[in-house]
Amino acid sequence: MLTAVTRNCARTFSRQFSTVPRNVLVNGGNGALGQSIVSTFKAGGWNTTSMDFEENKEADNNVLFAGKDWEGNLKSLLGSLEQNQQQFGVIVNVAGGWAGGGAGDAETLSNFNTMLDMNLHSSLTAAHIACNYLSDNGLVVLTGAAPVYAGGTPGMLSYGVSKAGVHHIVKSLSEEGSGLPTGASAVCILPETIDTPGNRMAMPDADYDAWTRPSVISNCVLTWAGKDETDKCPPLTNGEFYTFKTYKKGVSVTDYCNEVEVSYRHLSN
Repeated sequence: MLTAVTRNCARTFSRQFSTVPRNVLVNGGNGALGQSIVSTFKAGGWNTTSMDFEENKEADNNVLFAGKDWEGNLKSLLGSLEQNQQQFGVIVNVAGGWAGGGAGDAETLSNFNTMLDMNLHSSLTAAHIACNYLSDNGLVVLTGAAPVYAGGTPGMLSYGVSKAGVHHIVKSLSEEGSGLPTGASAVCILPETIDTPGNRMAMPDADYDAWTRPSVISNCVLTWAGKDETDKCPPLTNGEFYTFKTYKKGVSVTDYCNEVEVSYRHLSN
């Protein structure tokens, strides 16, 4: 079951998008990237709704999942949206997870359904919601994976299979007859390693300066949502796959989206 908790609390696209409701739904809104997206959109004047297993205290509204009954959760959510006649200008799925293991490893088989649930099922849920509750000229953003998009993933096969499915959903949503509303766009973000507390805990000896900060991604998504037109972020194109990379060179760190510089930092001493 699912419980809703509410507190009182090409450039042509940007011009079209000004007419959509300033409501954003973030699936996985209490994770590190989800929190960044909620915070960024809220600061931009949007009404924010987080979907997750735990409450995002900064979000205007929270939809809380109870247990792993995905079909039951979705049914309850859709009923709530229908009752409230809710419509969103942007729907973002950043729910997901990672697991390693190759084809010969036992954990690959045991992790497979978990990866499908965390990565593929969450994306399909967001796509279904978008087809029913995204506004005309709206935007749906799903999270893929740069290594999977680039080729095979022999050391993380179940993860790769699930993310390849996400990529297929985006391609399908961007084509005619997908079920998305008139003028809506679907895009896929392809992060490499995101600088999150979970990733730092898992890789304590890594060079964090070479990881992409969540704010880089969330600010790009807000730009696509029609806040600004800027040469610091590539234009929104339906069906596009956007890579996010961070390069450390000498005494500087630069963030890129599809090779467009979006942030530049000097290294701290």
